[in-house]
Amino acid sequence: MKYAKILVPVVNTETNKEALNIACEIAKASQGQIYILNVISVSRDKPLDYDMNDEMVKAEKMLGELEDYCSKNGCEDVRTELLQARDPGSAIIEDSVDKAVDLIMLSMDHKRRFGEFSFGYVMPYVMHHSPCPVLLFHNNNFQTQDNEQHHHEHFGNFNEYDGYDQPAG
Repeated sequence: MKYAKILVPVVNTETNKEALNIACEIAKASQGQIYILNVISVSRDKPLDYDMNDEMVKAEKMLGELEDYCSKNGCEDVRTELLQARDPGSAIIEDSVDKAVDLIMLSMDHKRRFGEFSFGYVMPYVMHHSPCPVLLFHNNNFQTQDNEQHHHEHFGNFNEYDGYDQPAG
């Protein structure tokens, strides 16, 4: 199957680059394009267009770096998008429908919830509601508490289970 349009939702982790390597290989083989998407969650106690300038600046920087990374790896047709939404899973699905993508490439680090491996809530939602195939890249490296603290200091306080904020509401 040819994957001409690949959506890669990202959060601020190193796993993004590993997943983008795979997405670039698929896109190059099919002469396709990659859409890199970052969704910033807005809690229900704020308006959807609430000014989240600090988060937007960090996300725009990350998206620019990832676009450059793809370009250096031979992926020329890469576009980035930043959305604010109540629920990241719904935003990913809506974006995939709007763009008529052929593949969604999700990535995740090795996370634990209550001592057990956890997908969080976004990935199961996307896998269940996706109108196209979903490819999941799982980084098998176990993240220690020290690494998690380092991650939070450098990348912000994202949901410790799947990289996105908790569901609003």
